[in-house]
Amino acid sequence: MQIQAFPASFPTICPSPEEFFSGKVSKNLGYLPAIGTVIGLSRIIFSSYHYFSAFPGWPKERFVQEIFRGVLEALWLGPALFVYEHFFAKVQPISTTSFAFLNSTSFTDHAVPLVAHYASKLPTVEQLSRYQTYVSHGPHAWQNQNLFHGADYYARHGVMHACFVSLFIPVFLSLYRQAGHPEASQLTPEDVLGLQVAGFFHDYGRILAGKDLTGDNEQMESMGEEAAYRYMKDAMSFSEERARRLSHCIMAKDAPVQGKPLIQQLLQNCDSLAVLRADDWIYDPNYLDLIRWARSNLPEGPARQNILEELHQVIDAAKSMLVNMGDSPYSMPCFSQARQGQVIRGHFSLSAKRIYEKSPHCYQMMRQLMINNPILACYAS
Repeated sequence: MQIQAFPASFPTICPSPEEFFSGKVSKNLGYLPAIGTVIGLSRIIFSSYHYFSAFPGWPKERFVQEIFRGVLEALWLGPALFVYEHFFAKVQPISTTSFAFLNSTSFTDHAVPLVAHYASKLPTVEQLSRYQTYVSHGPHAWQNQNLFHGADYYARHGVMHACFVSLFIPVFLSLYRQAGHPEASQLTPEDVLGLQVAGFFHDYGRILAGKDLTGDNEQMESMGEEAAYRYMKDAMSFSEERARRLSHCIMAKDAPVQGKPLIQQLLQNCDSLAVLRADDWIYDPNYLDLIRWARSNLPEGPARQNILEELHQVIDAAKSMLVNMGDSPYSMPCFSQARQGQVIRGHFSLSAKRIYEKSPHCYQMMRQLMINNPILACYAS
């Protein structure tokens, strides 16, 4: 099935309300007294409807921001808002980035502009300073060691991590299909492609905020969701509903697995699998939604054991792949029965990571590693 996308020449006659209130025109008009009153009141009405309707809408953080802006505009405080946003605000929580249309149904093609955009956000001087002083607190061989000294790229949540999460979306979808998840067969190629975009942007807010070594929060996730939504709308011509539904997985991926939609579980699995590269945590497969779902929905017996064994083989293969890239510092006993008793030696190297982090073809290089791995080769997309 091919994605039916609008051609690049398809004209947009007028923007949707979502596009208007998210765009520069409404914001620039909102700075003006009197005119800003009309814009502000309209923004409040639209945002309230959008947030409280059943339509897949904004996270709470986005809603609060829009209401606050609308109130300031309506009260003729637009000039003060202009001064704040242009001279004092360090991070714009709502993305205004526009992406060029790309007429391709392959994420490999989309990865090139995505990597270029992500890599253009360079670490701040403050972030580089934190790399020099960071010390791992992991309860293993790398405890009290400074792994990131000398890093000149985002060492933890950079391009490699974004590509890794995108790469493994089709892997986990295949596992869910084998396990018989009722939603797995309903996902279209468009959904999978959009989920890979959401996976790519899921930590983008950390990059914009310069918080690579700290925990994320709702505001950071909101920035990643907005960027993913904008890419799906601009570069892929996805409908409003589909772009919102898929990008919202970034905010909702860590909800309890019971009753959680599959698209959110897929993103949670891929991000949790990347804990294999952490220097401060010991990996536990029970982080994965797929294991929790299988134990709750599949009866004990060969079917469940086969799925869990295949998943454990994927975990071992992902660990080996990360080690080959110099991005998995600690040694790990294999989880699969097929490799019982074996240990995958950890390896961390800033110079090895740098080859991938700085390459415009990072995704293609990582995909080739996946193809070269006998366990992961059948999943490469």
